Amino acid sequence: MFKYLVRFFLSWPYAVIGFLGSFFGQRKGMNDPIDFVVLWVDGSDEKWLEKKTLCSSRLRPDAPAVGKARFRDWDNFRYWFRAVEKFAPWCRTVYLVSDNQVPQWLNQACPKVRLVRHEEIMPREALPTFNSTAIESCLHNIPGLSEHFVYFNDDVFLTRPVSKKDFFQGGKPLLCSSGTIIRVDLGTKLFSHQQFTTVGTVSSKDWVSWMWRHPFKWFSHQNGIGLIHNVQCFQHGYMGGIFTPHMATPMRKSTYELAWEWFPEALSETVSHQFRQYNDTYQQLFTLVDMYRGDFVPCSRSHFGRYFLLNLSDKSVDDFCASLPQHAYVCSCLNDTDLVTEDSFPIIKQRIIDAFEKEFPAKSQFEI
Repeated sequence: MFKYLVRFFLSWPYAVIGFLGSFFGQRKGMNDPIDFVVLWVDGSDEKWLEKKTLCSSRLRPDAPAVGKARFRDWDNFRYWFRAVEKFAPWCRTVYLVSDNQVPQWLNQACPKVRLVRHEEIMPREALPTFNSTAIESCLHNIPGLSEHFVYFNDDVFLTRPVSKKDFFQGGKPLLCSSGTIIRVDLGTKLFSHQQFTTVGTVSSKDWVSWMWRHPFKWFSHQNGIGLIHNVQCFQHGYMGGIFTPHMATPMRKSTYELAWEWFPEALSETVSHQFRQYNDTYQQLFTLVDMYRGDFVPCSRSHFGRYFLLNLSDKSVDDFCASLPQHAYVCSCLNDTDLVTEDSFPIIKQRIIDAFEKEFPAKSQFEI
């Protein structure tokens, strides 16, 4: 009770100090090499579909982990590479992680791309896997990967010119430490449970002592409304939910290694699951390790871009197509959902391809 009272009365003046001090942070450069890592699957590949059907036969057909939206091919991956060439020419190497699948148009002779098979980075007993959170947990095992890398899902596209400082400053990743309440709804039930699992896994650490040490980061002005949530967590002595933008994520191999040292059971459990499960951790575990240590640079919720949730309404598609030529966002996430019906899918797909073709009409060095 006494500790709670002390934290309660000190929390607001301490937060004010952190808030004001965060305005004086110095923007540092980044000279170290940075790689990009992207996961990709061809959901229309017949051999892959046979494996998936066989392995998923034990699951309910309506389980969120096996839904079509999780593996549907939008045929726009080539524009991901064109965007990298146009907007981030400083990227050293692109590591394309897949289940022995290769896009037909990919120029494998390009010195800036390296294909990575699941068996190169994951335990043999965990394969085949259709669980992106399991694959994400093993990215540090990619041969030749640089210490600093940016992780992408294949639905996250660069949509304006970026520099290394947009992802790392002084060797530290830019991360959003804005607190939020984890909510469960029908559309994100699986993901919400994974958030609970991840936050619960890292809650064994003494968050409050580290919030004491790094007020300029936990109470940064960049956190916006999330400041209130962080103050409440500080008062009660725990770390609740952290806003997680589904965008490009700057990461470090050394952070991965430390996370595996701290949480080997939780990560091994996740890797062992062929399909996503409610008790999986996900990539936020690694960013939380950096946040716990204060070894990051705070950024706003919108720093990395905008999340476009594709659904029955045309508004999200309209907004994306209008924003692309304006270079409005660092990244744009085109997140597929089960609300995109089989009838509407080809129409929405073609509209997005047409918008990409106008922005990136020329082939990149990554293409044949």
